[in-house]
Amino acid sequence: GPIFEPGRAYIFTEGSDEGGSWVERAILRPATETPGFGNAVDVDGGTVAVGSYLDSEAGSRAGAVYVFERALDGSEDWESKMKLVPSDGKSDDLFGRSVALQGLRLVVGAPVYFEGEQPGAVYAFDNDTVEGTWSEAQKIVGSTTQVGDRFGAAVVVDGTLIVAGAPRNDSGAAYVFQWLSPTAIPDVFRRRFCPHRRRADDRPDSLPHRAQSGEHHASALRRLCRACAGCVRHCRLRRPLHDN
Repeated sequence: GPIFEPGRAYIFTEGSDEGGSWVERAILRPATETPGFGNAVDVDGGTVAVGSYLDSEAGSRAGAVYVFERALDGSEDWESKMKLVPSDGKSDDLFGRSVALQGLRLVVGAPVYFEGEQPGAVYAFDNDTVEGTWSEAQKIVGSTTQVGDRFGAAVVVDGTLIVAGAPRNDSGAAYVFQWLSPTAIPDVFRRRFCPHRRRADDRPDSLPHRAQSGEHHASALRRLCRACAGCVRHCRLRRPLHDN
């Protein structure tokens, strides 16, 4: 098979010149050189999450995510704070194939290797503001996912919504979840959302009423296309949703 070299993640900041160029500020590396490190990244303020889906701590290709934080003095020094692995991690999970970070919430996809025997999963982590550590809150699975769907291949978090893509579920699908508490993330939207499907019960405006809460949730729904690889070119969802 292919030989994977150790990966890197690069930090850029926007330059002060009028041209708006980006300037490289730092290069992030894991404590132990790991193939696949940097395959997925997200940043929120002074925190960066980096996926390393080929990490083998929990088994071959089980995966991991590294969390880095910027120095409090405002310098360009970045410190590796934690290495995250799922509580039930095992070989071929590909945990860290996708990451999404917002505030005190970190969502990680584990879509499972192509020849795996699971549909894939998504893991939600909470940040303890006192200790500054991340802990696993819940493992999330789709209500209708099947083996080979690669659920978790893409993820996004926006406020109280989590969206997870399953690109091999039929022609591709995305699942929407609502974050109700740090220990309970039910599959609120039982039906898959696929923007190019024309059935009435699949239209965005037919989602459960509690999903329709203005532009904040609409922005997450508009980003479904990024989580549903099979639907990107078909998406026509442009208008925001509103409470009735």
